Parts: sequence; structure tokens; C-alpha cells
Amino acid sequence: MVRPGLVDWPAVQARLRQRGIVLVGGGAGEAPEVYKRLPEVLAAHGDTIRVKHTLRPLGVAMA
Repeated sequence: MVRPGLVDWPAVQARLRQRGIVLVGGGAGEAPEVYKRLPEVLAAHGDTIRVKHTLRPLGVAMA
């Protein structure tokens, strides 16, 4: 039995278009909703890590 996913793919596509983001060949598996937020992940590590730099991607290419 296949159940609908938690990601509303048409809504994700619309939101990306509104932001001027071009998605080529991606699917619902790459939607931002499927990833944990970096600040939450880093906070979960507590004092075991030290963040030296924070980068902001200009583009993403997946192969």
C-alpha cells in the first residue's frame, strides 16, 4: 500500500518559483522539508563541536 507523503510537492515547487529558484531534475526527496535545520543539528551536538565558519550556498548541484 502506497500512502501519500508528508511533502506537498506542488506547494514546494510553487514556493521555489516565487523565490526565483530554478529546480532541474529534482524531486520531493530534495524538498527543504525533508532535511533537518542546521542550527537544530548543531545545537544537538552541544559543546562537542565548535562552529568556526557558516557558509551560505550560492548553488547546489547533485549528481
